[in-house]
Amino acid sequence: GQIFGGDTGGTKSLCQFAPVIKFGVFVDSTITYDKTSSNWPDWYTLLADSPILCADGEALTGFKHQPASNKFRYECSRIGGLGAQYEYFSAQVEVKRFDQTRSNWIESLKMINVDCGKNGLLSGFHFEFSEGGRWARSKYTCSKAGGAPVVMEPSTLIEPLIQSNEGVFCPKTLNAHTGRYDYENVVTGDVLSFQNSGAWCVGSDCSSAVGGASPIGVMMTSHEVVNVTDFDGKFEAKGVPSMGGNSAGDLAKKLKALKPPKRPAQPPKPKLQEFKATMPQYSEECLDYQDLWKKVIETHVNEEKEEVIEEAKLEADPGTEGQELLDYHPCAVAAGAGGIFGRMAGQSGQMAPENMLYSDWNDCMQGDINRDLVAAKVAFSEAGYELVANAIQEGVKTLCAAVPGIEIAPLGAGVEAKPDNICDQVVDFVRTLIDLPVGFGFASTNFGLEEEGFNACNPFQVGFSRAFCDIHCVRDAVIRGDRSIINNLEKATKISNDNMKKMVEWSTEANRVETEYLDKKIDHSLKVTTLHLQTILAHVEPKEQLLSVASSTEAMLQEMQGLAEAASFGPR
Repeated sequence: GQIFGGDTGGTKSLCQFAPVIKFGVFVDSTITYDKTSSNWPDWYTLLADSPILCADGEALTGFKHQPASNKFRYECSRIGGLGAQYEYFSAQVEVKRFDQTRSNWIESLKMINVDCGKNGLLSGFHFEFSEGGRWARSKYTCSKAGGAPVVMEPSTLIEPLIQSNEGVFCPKTLNAHTGRYDYENVVTGDVLSFQNSGAWCVGSDCSSAVGGASPIGVMMTSHEVVNVTDFDGKFEAKGVPSMGGNSAGDLAKKLKALKPPKRPAQPPKPKLQEFKATMPQYSEECLDYQDLWKKVIETHVNEEKEEVIEEAKLEADPGTEGQELLDYHPCAVAAGAGGIFGRMAGQSGQMAPENMLYSDWNDCMQGDINRDLVAAKVAFSEAGYELVANAIQEGVKTLCAAVPGIEIAPLGAGVEAKPDNICDQVVDFVRTLIDLPVGFGFASTNFGLEEEGFNACNPFQVGFSRAFCDIHCVRDAVIRGDRSIINNLEKATKISNDNMKKMVEWSTEANRVETEYLDKKIDHSLKVTTLHLQTILAHVEPKEQLLSVASSTEAMLQEMQGLAEAASFGPR
């Protein structure tokens, strides 16, 4: 016997058995596959051009891959009690792409389910596909397993299995009262007789009042009266005698002359356009930020779910390159705002660069702060000098006040000299002489600070100009970005429509080629079937004999049904 998969839907699998009369031998198919490679070139045409089919009375008992030759091999074995073959089709499954990569063909083949149902055995399969429709399916052949073969052999009557009122009843005597025969059981002597009530009885077991000249067909309580038949178990298909002469050879020659149509090559797939988004381009003045806006770095997740860091260069619109900006353009105003970095503020004393950026603006602000600090220091020194000079001046004047006055009056009248006044005036004059250079020094420093502040860059002017230029560039980026999105959508729509048109035209042509092939294949099958039918009709006897054979066969099959069910193919 051979084990076959049974019901595997529950927690336990139920194995089923079929009697293998003779195991076959493994035969090479034309299906090749290199297991060392994940790719399988032309897998769909290989499968479609290599049908696997066992002969009548056989089923597949083996299918394996031969690594040495890269070929698949199959084994067909003869199964006892195997019924006729019937063709079925699996559900059509979608094939994403007919290419050699494993991810495409393995998923499609996994979805094709071949199921012969309960008590069915697989006798063959044939892969079918459509490149235009992008589908695949399997046409497969199943044969019902009838279980172990049943043979009816002649045997003696087993009396213990017969009930007391069963048996063969033969006509014994003609009953003078009823005008009908009395029938006697040849084993027990029981009598089947007709009663005046119209019923037939064996002892107390009687039928209804059916009357009739003979009891054939009468139903009793637990028995039925039937004719005894001479069943010898010999069956002859008289309506279909064996073919004589060279009829089989003639049929083979005619079939060989009918060449099956070859599957035509599918039209080449159209080359589809690929869409790649166009990045927006910006105004040149908005990218003039040294290295600040020359590139952007983005992080995203690719198709393999990996995090990728990409660096992209920002491009200027060619229409804005080398163009002179209007004098009231915010970025032109920002580029013209400048000045010097003053030495008195502790800076380089050089001119500020054109188109000052944020670090330059910060230096500009720092210079203004430094000059304020220098001015404060000068004011502090000037105030300190005034305080010290005033203190010294007043101290000297105090000493001058101690000098006594001198009177000159030789004749009793004259003048009085006051040395203290002279001393004060001298002190004031000396103070004025000292204040002159010192005052010029302080005035010169203050003038230098003011002059440097006038020539230096103004942080408020530079800051506001740069801010307005940035606002302009934000607006420019928004407008150009929106227009770039619209252009990309328009381009993507056009490419999608063109690709769809190419695919529809290709699919229509592929379906036309496939339909023509199927039409030729159906015509070929019709011709083959016609030849077979013509050969059969040329060698059969009249229709009435065929009907008689069919009727007799049906009666015998019904009689054997009980015995066949007892030995049917089922779980063991």
